[in-house]
Amino acid sequence: MAEAEDVGAEHRRHLDSLRRILTFMATERRLFAPGDGAAPPELAGRSAQQAVLSRCLADLVGGSAPPHNVVLVGPRGNGKTVLLNWFK
Repeated sequence: MAEAEDVGAEHRRHLDSLRRILTFMATERRLFAPGDGAAPPELAGRSAQQAVLSRCLADLVGGSAPPHNVVLVGPRGNGKTVLLNWFK
């Protein structure tokens, strides 16, 4: 019986930990405050990425390369959406 109580207590501790994590995630305390893709006054430090995207589009339009996928990855708030909006 004591073993079952230990398992139940451990299960409750895990559930409490999960509740604390979910509560923290649901609050407004965030590491970044993304601008929802709003463009900054200057898109600095992205010239290499802009060149790659422009080259991909030029190759596609010019017919010199078959279409291929481009994936933008990075942490939240580092400008992926801003770069895509620039590309439009």
